[in-house]
Amino acid sequence: MATSLDIGFLLIGAFSLIYIITSNFIRDKLYLNEALFAVMFGIIIGPHCLNLVNVDMWGIEEVVVTTEITRVVIAIQVMITGAVIIPGKFIYTHYRSMIIMLIPVMLGMWFVSGLLVYLMIPSLDYIQALIVASCFTPTDPVLSSSIVQGCYAEKNVRREIRYLIAAESAGNDGLGYPFLFIAIYWMQMPVGDALRSWFLNIMLQEIALSIVLGVLVGWIVRILIKWCDKRYMVELEALHLCPLILAFILMGSLAWMKSDDLLACFMAGCILSWDEWFQDETASRGSFLLVLDSLLSIGVFTYIGVTMPLSMFVELSLWRLTVLALLVLILRRIPTVLCLYKCDPIIKNWREALFTGWFGPVGVGAIFYSAIATEGMSTFIMTDDSKSIASILKPIVYFIVLSSVIIHGLSIPIVVVAQSIYHCIIIPTTTDIEKTTDKRPAIAFTRTTTGNISEATTAVLFNEVDNNRQSSSPLDQQTKIKNNIVVSE
Repeated sequence: MATSLDIGFLLIGAFSLIYIITSNFIRDKLYLNEALFAVMFGIIIGPHCLNLVNVDMWGIEEVVVTTEITRVVIAIQVMITGAVIIPGKFIYTHYRSMIIMLIPVMLGMWFVSGLLVYLMIPSLDYIQALIVASCFTPTDPVLSSSIVQGCYAEKNVRREIRYLIAAESAGNDGLGYPFLFIAIYWMQMPVGDALRSWFLNIMLQEIALSIVLGVLVGWIVRILIKWCDKRYMVELEALHLCPLILAFILMGSLAWMKSDDLLACFMAGCILSWDEWFQDETASRGSFLLVLDSLLSIGVFTYIGVTMPLSMFVELSLWRLTVLALLVLILRRIPTVLCLYKCDPIIKNWREALFTGWFGPVGVGAIFYSAIATEGMSTFIMTDDSKSIASILKPIVYFIVLSSVIIHGLSIPIVVVAQSIYHCIIIPTTTDIEKTTDKRPAIAFTRTTTGNISEATTAVLFNEVDNNRQSSSPLDQQTKIKNNIVVSE
């Protein structure tokens, strides 16, 4: 007898097939990404609608399944971002931009999001609100990649901006731990002890160790692959699998060391393509990893739709969640980026700052950190406060993710439709008005050899005025006058 998991495999496979054979039309014609369709599909087949797939029937605790699924997807995605999407040495040549986006911008997003949660959810104090806000402080690499790699972005957004959004989203997903655990430690112990434990356990063991190991492993693998390739020991097809295998190696080893495997995967991917040799070798036949990335996105967002706690939205107050989600998406990131963009060498003007600030979507990373927060509070905070936070953490995070998937997923189609309306209606109307109202006679300009306007700037030349006066109608007279106006430059 087919289990709920078997039915899930069947439905996700069928949905993935339908999406893949229509992906060119969906992405390049409708300007939509797979996340929007996958989440809606997951909600339909989930327990709140058709009840074809129910995670509670899998025999494993949902928070464990959520943690591992999202962890694997994010690790592979950030590895792909570092090894395939962004150019080699990007994080080095644009280190100032990366520092600005990963430190002050993330701090601003965390504090602003915490303040909004505190104002909209009365049952939480500010420290508890910061725990909730830390889950959606990182931007999502899965949604970001679908945005910056789309047809519209490739035509209308500078490559450096697209690379910055992709690199930032991959980097800050590994930097979510400090924001989450400083608040958890703060609730558990005095401030001094909390800072000491946070620095030793998080900043050194989680962050610093993961960066060192990611760089070291990425460098060793790059040297080893190039050495084997010079001796014709490597098949080209096998090169596509190296980042995937490297991601699994780092996930296993860093988890064993209790360090940050997500940040290590991103650093290893960047080092793997440091001299762009890997990108040049794999680009000739297209990237298998980008196809795999789309399939993983479909799977994980379908899972998010299946586990979407729709009933908890109503219990917590739907209007509060709606207002909170809108405020978070608007105020969480845009004001900080607009204030700091002049310090960022990549962002040239306020329009690019607005685009960069807007496209910081909330997605898989938020679901991952909400699961980590639930497990962390059950381990470190043995009080009723942890239970109260955990009970409202899931609906808040999931609702903001759902809102981000919908709003960010529809942003580019809305812009395209608005531009089409503007070019089809407003511009032709304005042109017609100018043609019918602009009856001023032309002015004859003569220029010197240096290009300056000379003394004849006010001369209006009418030839054969007597003939024009004898015209049979005012329309003929106006036409003849226009035909005899001389403009010279």
